[in-house]
Amino acid sequence: MEFDLSPELCKYLDAHLIIPLLTALESQPQYNKETVLRAKLQVVNKTALFSTIKETHEALGEDVPQDVYDREDAMQEETTALEDSVMAVFDFLTSEEVVETMKDKLSKPSAMIETLKPLGFNPSYVDVMRTSGKLYYDTGNYEAAGEMLKNFRAFTTDIKESINALWGLLACSILNQEDDFESAKQNIQLLTTNFDGPLISELSSLELLQQRAWLLHWSLYVFFFASNKRDSYQELLKMFLFDNAYINTINTLCPHLYRYLGVAALLLGREKVGEKNGMFEFVRLLRRKSVTYTDPIIDLITALSIDFDFDAAFESLENAIAVIDSDFFLNSIKEEFANSARESIFEMYCRVHSSVSLDFIAEKLQLSDLDAEIWIVNLIRKTDIRASINLEKRLVEIKHYTQSAHKQVLDKTRWLNFKTRMVADTLKQRIANQTKQQEQQKKNRNFSAKKY
Repeated sequence: MEFDLSPELCKYLDAHLIIPLLTALESQPQYNKETVLRAKLQVVNKTALFSTIKETHEALGEDVPQDVYDREDAMQEETTALEDSVMAVFDFLTSEEVVETMKDKLSKPSAMIETLKPLGFNPSYVDVMRTSGKLYYDTGNYEAAGEMLKNFRAFTTDIKESINALWGLLACSILNQEDDFESAKQNIQLLTTNFDGPLISELSSLELLQQRAWLLHWSLYVFFFASNKRDSYQELLKMFLFDNAYINTINTLCPHLYRYLGVAALLLGREKVGEKNGMFEFVRLLRRKSVTYTDPIIDLITALSIDFDFDAAFESLENAIAVIDSDFFLNSIKEEFANSARESIFEMYCRVHSSVSLDFIAEKLQLSDLDAEIWIVNLIRKTDIRASINLEKRLVEIKHYTQSAHKQVLDKTRWLNFKTRMVADTLKQRIANQTKQQEQQKKNRNFSAKKY
């Protein structure tokens, strides 16, 4: 498919995160099921999800290779061998005295270890936590993996190992959908903080760029599958659009993510994200030709907000809906997107025209006359458009508010005195700082002259 992003997305996803994506594509009529199953088999073979491996072979009408059973037996032996060590760690961490001690929330792992040694802490426990956490994750026991990796992060003194465990925690919280992805959001924030702090000295600029690209892709699961859609779209824009480090990452490595940025901006419309308008900021990027990626969704926003070409916008909308229908992350919000896009098109149309035919609205929306009237009435109520419906002429008549010249002058000069005073104060402060700096330099020169 021309606008299928699945191959691009999979480059930045862990195997366990790719599997749900490919499973969803199996039922999409535009994909060849056998091709998808072959791709899924390649991915799932990198994991220890043996039941999924067997099911995929069976779906392809193939016998399960002996190698799969051999790997499964080896994994079972490894799990059994770890059981005693894992139980010892579990018993230690859940003992009442240790739980009370750990409530103090010692910040440094080294301090935590020294504090717990008198209570029986064995340094080998740290390696058991890491090994068992990875094993549980590989076999799909994400809840147990998350617990072990969380404990491992509390005790490891290796920053890179801690970050690797945090990636594992993020994957577990996504796959478990813990607390409606609240845990995943916290882990995303922790990774972002580490990228801006401890990891700056540990990783090269390219490695940091790659890590941020991975985080952007993993976060799509959180932002589009959480139940609180509006808040999630706002968080997506804050990260993807308003954080310079991440918008630079998108421009450099993954411009295809502009699709998801554009969808979130369109769905929020004129709703504020903090102090900014997401749609306005995204359109500004398009105007500056900063967006190198294009698809029907980007074409729709360009036609609507830059070219004001409504015929092109409606044409792009049909194509955009088809693209969204086949997109793993966007498929569930197809109706929401279609409704928001139609409302945005007609709202913009009303702002640049003095009247709109009800027949035109019914034709474009493929609605009956009565439903078209109801739809436009609801749109007028939701927006600040001043309009009335003339049923005799079958027109929506729009009243445009025009400011008088006197009001325009007042609005433009209202803050002139305040701004002038601010400029004067800033200039005065700069002159004072410069004078102080010159006096200090003069004193230093005099001191040097006296010294010699």
